[in-house]
Amino acid sequence: MIKNSDIEPESYTIYFLFQRKCIEFALKAKPIKRYIPVEKSQLKIWWFVTSPPFEYAIFSLIMINTVVLAMKVCFCYLDIHSSREFSFF
Repeated sequence: MIKNSDIEPESYTIYFLFQRKCIEFALKAKPIKRYIPVEKSQLKIWWFVTSPPFEYAIFSLIMINTVVLAMKVCFCYLDIHSSREFSFF
């Protein structure tokens, strides 16, 4: 966090000007309108993709992929150290 004594007098007003504009933007910001398709087939796909179970499924696939990649690296590391060629002990 920046202390008041750390800011030079010239940049002091600029700092608070930017801070003020940031707060004003946050207070005046409006949410983006969401596109909802009109056709029945597109609506079904849109509903499925925006549903929470789909998000959880994608998140689960990402986590499984991460674990599998980590296991490949771990087993590769164990194979290198268990072989006689690369054994240093």
